[in-house]
Amino acid sequence: MKNITIGEPIHFLLPFAKQIDQLNAIAYDKDGNKLYYYGRDEGNTNINDIKWLKVKNE
Repeated sequence: MKNITIGEPIHFLLPFAKQIDQLNAIAYDKDGNKLYYYGRDEGNTNINDIKWLKVKNE
């Protein structure tokens, strides 16, 4: 977990080698609700389209 500030870049240093599309990164609000996930839209296989996407309401 890492706190962020809106408008400021954030950097992660990971202690292991893993492909960026296999990280399963999720951004939560202060109450622990999922807001965003790092990946591609469903069905998209283009590695260049990885980005933060809004979590759909479950």
